[in-house]
Amino acid sequence: MKEYSNEIDVEFVRKSVRTISKIALKLPDAADKCVYVLVELMKTKVNYVVQEAVIVCRELFRKYPSKYELVIKIICENLESLDDSNAKSAMIWILGEYCENIDGVDKLFESFILNFEEESPETQLTLLTSVVKYYLKTNIGLDLLSKLLKLSTEEVSAPDLRDRAFIYWRLITEDLQLAKKVVLGDKIEIDASEEKLPNDIRLKLIKNIGHISSLLFQDPDTLITNNEYKVFNSEDDEDEMIDDN
Repeated sequence: MKEYSNEIDVEFVRKSVRTISKIALKLPDAADKCVYVLVELMKTKVNYVVQEAVIVCRELFRKYPSKYELVIKIICENLESLDDSNAKSAMIWILGEYCENIDGVDKLFESFILNFEEESPETQLTLLTSVVKYYLKTNIGLDLLSKLLKLSTEEVSAPDLRDRAFIYWRLITEDLQLAKKVVLGDKIEIDASEEKLPNDIRLKLIKNIGHISSLLFQDPDTLITNNEYKVFNSEDDEDEMIDDN
């Protein structure tokens, strides 16, 4: 998967990085190695590789809370590479979740608030929740939170964002302990179950484990239409990868 992540096809690379994360989620014994590989990929500074690595790190932090906090520093060093809304949202979620352990986290939040109105709805919602977490966990950053609540309720027209901002505002004003219980409550456990594939397709993918079909979770027969190559379908022809020409 690490080798695949060095290819030039952007979507193929993103899928490879996601697969590394899936391995870590499904196999706890392999998680350390997977995280090490993700860190190495982030050090390449390749924009789309860094962004996908940040996205999958959010899932790893949820699966293994407080285990890989040293990775956060490396993620923060790549802040300027995040121009994708999903990557930004993942980064902001990490900041909110580990805000008490990140130096200068208020400055990082401020950098996102500067262009708040231009951000995607997903990024706006995540930023609002993360700044609320920051205030509830540290009891500082009230000015930052007030500014963001004002932007969310007066300057942005998205109803979901405005309604959530009003809910947070009311919770914090009326009952701070209840607000902590709601916002900082337990998270839904990450589901690392295998993809639901028909049994016949699953067996084909296992027999063709070294081929791209196994990475894409697609029937090998659908990837090659000119009959140039033979696909392993039974044990009798496992050793017969023949060029018909």
